[in-house]
Amino acid sequence: NYAHPGIDNLNYFSTCLQTSIPNEKEYDVFILEYWIHFYEGLYNLVRKIHARFPNAKIILVKNWSPTMFRRKEESSSHYSESFKEWKVSNGYGDQTTDVDTIRQALVNDTGYWYFPERDRADGVLEDIAKNYGSYVAELTPLEDARLSLIGYLPLFDSHQHRLNKEGHLALADTLARGLM
Repeated sequence: NYAHPGIDNLNYFSTCLQTSIPNEKEYDVFILEYWIHFYEGLYNLVRKIHARFPNAKIILVKNWSPTMFRRKEESSSHYSESFKEWKVSNGYGDQTTDVDTIRQALVNDTGYWYFPERDRADGVLEDIAKNYGSYVAELTPLEDARLSLIGYLPLFDSHQHRLNKEGHLALADTLARGLM
């Protein structure tokens, strides 16, 4: 188990994998919880991991967060707001622990919720998986963004940016079921 939590830019690892991952061990599985910042070194990182550990399984996790969603009054509207902006404009503030209140507000919300980078990010992961024999896993399909927010909001920290303990347990369960 070797992790670098809180690093938001994969270029850090992809430029110097030798320093980031100790040489004294051989790894058989890499789980990369990185999806939306696919353009910040993910392809290069996977290429270098595959070259250094050719027999290792590489699992690419579509690790989204509520902060990546946007909302419009209707799907044809030009103006959109982020999940954070929506929370603040509805009086919930940026950081909140009252997840049930936000979930109820989402149930009652009639706006159009969407994930702007999804198709592009999916394409990059599919390309990496094809080229390096990697596996792609996700916590939940994002077919309906609003329902995903309602159902999975309790699995994120108070900023709704990173998975909390329960979220990581749910992700571990998803990975275990998918690899068996």
